[in-house]
Amino acid sequence: LVVDPALAEAFARALEADGPGAGVERRIVLNAVCGAGVLSCLCSRLGAARVFSLDTSGAALTLASELAAANGVAEELALLRGDASAGAANGALACDVLFSERLVGDLRYSPALLNLLTVRRLHLKPGGRVLPPSAAVVLEAGDFAAEQERLHRPRPALAGLDWGALARPSVEAAVEVPQEHIASSAPYTVLTLDLATATPQEALLSRVPFRLALRPDRCMTSLLLRVEAPLGVPATDSTTASARRCTVLHLSGASPAGGGVTGSSSVPWPLLVPGAERPLVEGHISTSWAAGGSIRVTVELSVPAGPGGSPADGPLQICAEFLLPAEL
Repeated sequence: LVVDPALAEAFARALEADGPGAGVERRIVLNAVCGAGVLSCLCSRLGAARVFSLDTSGAALTLASELAAANGVAEELALLRGDASAGAANGALACDVLFSERLVGDLRYSPALLNLLTVRRLHLKPGGRVLPPSAAVVLEAGDFAAEQERLHRPRPALAGLDWGALARPSVEAAVEVPQEHIASSAPYTVLTLDLATATPQEALLSRVPFRLALRPDRCMTSLLLRVEAPLGVPATDSTTASARRCTVLHLSGASPAGGGVTGSSSVPWPLLVPGAERPLVEGHISTSWAAGGSIRVTVELSVPAGPGGSPADGPLQICAEFLLPAEL
């Protein structure tokens, strides 16, 4: 949001979307996982009685403090370091309006989504409002074949050096994925949530089936997880671009005969699924809580042989696990 004022403007319009009195004036507001606190400053300027900004990151709260001071709203904001349980025992954070700047700004599947639901259960007053009101978790196929090919070009075997540290990480967060990197012909919605009523457990995926048709001019290497969370206003170019910010799960496959990176034994070979040869990808995706507030993602993938494939081109069966850290 710091670099996307149009999205902050859409949020301001969404606050008043339900008519007069639906905004934050004279209300207590809680920004859970506040990040830089841009929306906290905005709510203060719009007349909120009190704004609480909650985050586990000291660096984020430092930035939020500096931003509040620069905008003359530091006295109206309370910056708190902690998780969803902060202030739960004495109702200190009871609020009328709840949102997560990290979720609204990133629009990707991450612990921020589940944390928002936990905060709502603990701190939102009866009749209070959550923004955005709903969210959908969407899955797409990604094509990073050109980038992967560059990473896996043969490198000189200099004294047996291992080039593994140069490999693309298996999980990348908040990646702006342009249209040319989308390998599937249409997104697949794996989950829809009413953020006013859903529980954190309901935001986890329990072996949800999915089916992606691949574009014939693309080569799938990855899965893209993102969140669609409408603010109740017409999408602008800016909000549409932000909706393409994804958590990218890079899949590994078998190295072709004679392939691999010369002089390296630790660089995983990427999965490459040409849409022209294998036009369909099916599978299941699951998520669960892991240690430290992280999310474990399990993907079971089945890629049938294309209609013109030879008997040797049997189905591909892949199972992969990923970890989305709490601070990702």
